[in-house]
Amino acid sequence: MPITFTNKNLRAALGFHPNTVYTWTKDLPRSSPEGRYPLRFDVAHILPRLTHAQACDLLPRCESDNELWVGDEGTIMPACRRLSDWFETDEGMSRRAAQVRATFFNSLSGTPSGAIAADAERVRQLLPASCYTLPYIVTGETADLPTAEGWPAFSRAFALVHSSMPARGEVLAA
Repeated sequence: MPITFTNKNLRAALGFHPNTVYTWTKDLPRSSPEGRYPLRFDVAHILPRLTHAQACDLLPRCESDNELWVGDEGTIMPACRRLSDWFETDEGMSRRAAQVRATFFNSLSGTPSGAIAADAERVRQLLPASCYTLPYIVTGETADLPTAEGWPAFSRAFALVHSSMPARGEVLAA
């Protein structure tokens, strides 16, 4: 899981009673025995319930394993759509999400476009949920964001990992 949090992280960020935090998280899937919740799936459930300041306090308390994969279309897309809707509630987040998307697609301009063309809208929705972009969009903190020189490599890798194009072996086998 790219970004995960615990009930303890959530309590510390919100200052809520443990029973309130438990009520918020009791139906969420855990990603590990120690009770880490994958924020990428739960972000649409948890973050919109928080003020922007609370979300900014929660994200630095989360852990990231720097995984490029966000998720497949069936499990993550509804959460990504809700996340995008939530970004629109704050001018700064909305602006930063648009900036991340523009930089991502501009970074792909020098690469062959066939692999991403069919997946552009899906990748556009997945990108903000990445552990590399979500902290920046929410908090404005650039520590996890690719550098200017790193954006082309990140963009190609992210697009390839989330591409729906068949693998070479699948094409040759057909």
